[in-house]
Amino acid sequence: MAGEWSTTEAATYPRGFARDIDWKWPLVPARNLVTLNYGRALKADTRNPGSVPVYGTNGQCGLHDVPLAQGPGVILGRKGQGPLGVEWCESDFWVIDTAYFASTLTPDLDLKYFYHLVKYVGLNHLKDGTSNPTLSRDTFGAQLFPVPPFAEQKAIAAVLGALDDKIELNRRMNATLGAGRTTRYEVVRL
Repeated sequence: MAGEWSTTEAATYPRGFARDIDWKWPLVPARNLVTLNYGRALKADTRNPGSVPVYGTNGQCGLHDVPLAQGPGVILGRKGQGPLGVEWCESDFWVIDTAYFASTLTPDLDLKYFYHLVKYVGLNHLKDGTSNPTLSRDTFGAQLFPVPPFAEQKAIAAVLGALDDKIELNRRMNATLGAGRTTRYEVVRL
C-alpha cells in the first residue's frame, strides 16, 4: 500500500492490540489514510427542521435541513471532558465544530472498516489538555492502524456490521420487553 509507515515517523501503537503481534498487514499512520475535516458551528436555535442528522463530539445531537458532508461518513469527537464519540452515518450529515469527519486519502481503505477500527481503538487516550481536552489532527495522524487488503477490510466490516445490527435489534427487543414488564408490574402492584 502506498504511504506505509516508516520507522522514522512519530507513531502511536494501536491501543487494544498486544505489542508482540506478528502483523501480517502493514501498520499505517492515520495521516496516510484519512483527512480529518473540521465541522462548522450550527447552534440548535438556528437549525431548520429537516431530516439531516447533526453530530457533535458525543454523537448525534439533532437534525437540520442541509448537509455539510455527503454520506456515508465517519464522525470523530474532537473535544470535551467526556468520552469522544466515533459514529457512522449512512446518509448525508452535518458535523458541528466540536467534531471531525473523515475523508479517505486512498482507494485502498474501506470507510466502514476504518469506522470499526477507530471505534475499537478509541480516541480518549489521544486527547491532550486539561480544561477542555482536544484530539488534534497531528496526534490522530500518528495513530497506527492495521490495514489488510481491501477485500479483507470489506469482509471484516460486513461481519462487524452484522453483529452491530444484531446488538441493536436485541437492544430494541429488550426495551420493548422491559416496557411490557413495567406495565405488568405496575398493574400487579395496584
